Amino acid sequence: MRTPYAVLFLVVLLVAGVYWYTLVGAACQAPVSYRIGTIDDRFALSPDEVRSVVNEAASIWENATDRNLFTYDDDGDVAINFVYDDRQQSADAAGELQGELNETEALNDELEKQYAALVASYEAKKESFAQRRNTYEQDLAAYNATVNSYNQNGGAPEEVYEELEETRLRLDRERQTINDLADELNDLSSKINELGEQGNEVIAEYNENVNRYNQQYGHSEEFTQGDYQGDSINIYTFKSREELELVLAHELGHALALDHVDNDKAIMYYLMGDQPTEHISLTDEDLAEFAAMCGEVTPTERWSRMRASFMTWLNEHFAL
Repeated sequence: MRTPYAVLFLVVLLVAGVYWYTLVGAACQAPVSYRIGTIDDRFALSPDEVRSVVNEAASIWENATDRNLFTYDDDGDVAINFVYDDRQQSADAAGELQGELNETEALNDELEKQYAALVASYEAKKESFAQRRNTYEQDLAAYNATVNSYNQNGGAPEEVYEELEETRLRLDRERQTINDLADELNDLSSKINELGEQGNEVIAEYNENVNRYNQQYGHSEEFTQGDYQGDSINIYTFKSREELELVLAHELGHALALDHVDNDKAIMYYLMGDQPTEHISLTDEDLAEFAAMCGEVTPTERWSRMRASFMTWLNEHFAL
């Protein structure tokens, strides 16, 4: 009764083995020839643009290893396709939200500059107002004392009266100027308060959008942004040209039969999140994985490594 199950198990192993061999092939059959396959129009990328980014991703491996590892061919073995689905829709939404954040941040910066300028103007006018008011009050007190003194002694002589009248008119003009300064200070104070409230609203909106962005898009992502399927590399999502280059470099590594490595900064790490997207380069772990699969090793060593990788894959998928 167990024979059919044993046969079925052998068939499963055979199918899995064929599938695995299709994925990794005879390890590191470089150079890998590739071609540009289908590109969904919603990515807004031309074949020439795709080829340019692929060349950059391939150069990361070739420059670090001084090997000719990838070659473009219109009839190449590996088609590079761009498949648009909910992942890229999510990336596009993240890009739009990031754009809103950038605009809000720019608006907040502008409001802060305006606020600082108004406060500086207010403080300068306030200081001028205080000085002029103090001087006015001192001059007014002196004028009133002089007038009272002359009034108590029968009035001022004509020439003194004219001087006192000029002083009175000057003090009236100064009083009006001081009142105008007070009105300007009140207007500035109102504008500062309004701008402060507007700034608080902008900051609240910005913080809300930052929290929403972090909750929806601020996590590390497994490399389902792309995958390698033996005869094709499918790209599903990316947020920038630099990120696309990183994803392509990762999948090109798989095309060389490289496995994932244990360094979150490595191109071949299974999660994307901590790798730099500027000046992308191979880590020691990437180079060690490359040396193991593509370096000068014996066929026995290479077969042993492929067998171990296959058994790991088999355990993951069939829970043996």
